[in-house]
Amino acid sequence: MWFFKLLSLLPWRVLYGLSDLLSFVAFRVLRYRVEVVKNNLRRAFPELSEADIHRLSKRFYRNLSDILVETLKLLQMKETDILNRVHIQNMEALREGLRMQRPVVILTTHQGNWEWLQHAVQLHLPGTAVYFVYQQLSNPFFDRLMLHLRSRFGAQGIEMKQVFRKALMLRREPVILALLADQSPRRDSSFEWVSFFNEPVAFFNGGAKLATKLQSPVVLGISYREKRGHYRLEFSTLSQPPYDAEAASSITQAYAKALEDSLQRQADNWLWSHKRWKLSPPAEMTRTSSME
Repeated sequence: MWFFKLLSLLPWRVLYGLSDLLSFVAFRVLRYRVEVVKNNLRRAFPELSEADIHRLSKRFYRNLSDILVETLKLLQMKETDILNRVHIQNMEALREGLRMQRPVVILTTHQGNWEWLQHAVQLHLPGTAVYFVYQQLSNPFFDRLMLHLRSRFGAQGIEMKQVFRKALMLRREPVILALLADQSPRRDSSFEWVSFFNEPVAFFNGGAKLATKLQSPVVLGISYREKRGHYRLEFSTLSQPPYDAEAASSITQAYAKALEDSLQRQADNWLWSHKRWKLSPPAEMTRTSSME
């Protein structure tokens, strides 16, 4: 831990110099998932040239390295640092939901610096409990480190396996439950196929099902990169109760559409190294998609 604490003491300009080096090594030397990144970009943006794909890939690796050093810097950051670097638009979407006296579910994405999101929300809502859902890491040291970093300003973590049980305990309380829902789900998890960049793609729907179970408002949170180390977090209401039997599916589809729209606005601003198209849709769904 002491090594990371020493690194976090470095000034921003030095940390971003380190980020540039990490980005170069990952992209040029180690070529960490470079083909995954480029194939994902080609699939999402087939109209782009190879030169464009290369430029987007290069920007993605710089963004990813920035997130790494910015997350490390959390060990030394102050409240004012977060407030000055994360500019929130439409906090009223959260406050309106909280006035219903029940949990507000935030569905967010791996855009901007997603590790700063819960801190910004907690600091803007100091009297409200903010919970973030996380997946336990296999390495105990890094699991403790990341949980510490994610909880620095008062937000509380809920391990993914405990989400429904904990949420039911909170169902009559005005709290925030924040979930990332844009990665490829496991085949044995809860998901559904939705249209994403003109293809059927599997999207995790547990957050949508949780919201309908709790009869909670759903707020979309998307973070855009304004400049190095500065982000704009935009909130918008995705859905409100009461919900019917089809509501979880509608929420999941709206979430996927919003993510796609945001990537059209800022294409390099996502975790493209993730194998997002890992699951293959049923054959009949593929045939239907190709006919449209």
